[in-house]
Amino acid sequence: MDEARVREILSECDALLEGHFRYTSGRHGAIYFEKIRIVQNPRLVMELGRGMAELFGDVSDGLDLVCSPALGAIVFGFATAFSMRKPFAFLSRDESGVMSIRSGFSIPRGARVLVVEDVVTTGGSVRETIRALRDSGADVA
Repeated sequence: MDEARVREILSECDALLEGHFRYTSGRHGAIYFEKIRIVQNPRLVMELGRGMAELFGDVSDGLDLVCSPALGAIVFGFATAFSMRKPFAFLSRDESGVMSIRSGFSIPRGARVLVVEDVVTTGGSVRETIRALRDSGADVA
């Protein structure tokens, strides 16, 4: 899937907003997308998942699992895992605010994991997710 199609999807959902925005990270930008508007359209979520699966098709045979940080990326990670025909798990912050593998999920030591995030500004959640997965013995692709 190319960038033009992603922009079409965002526009189709009225999710692509332009103006001045202050992101959660504290940074400012001229473009923002309201991902909840995409989530309301499962067909488009699944198309984005297929697009992500295509991007990582060359490594998909060596993957055991797809993981996403909660909350916003769960649906996109799930759609990617579905398209790749791989199991899915997500991480969330524990009571002390540390990103951890969600209770009930089992990630075997040495499992090769693809991390799917919905939005990256500073990369903080992705780094925390990767750290938690590596600390559990996973091999992050």
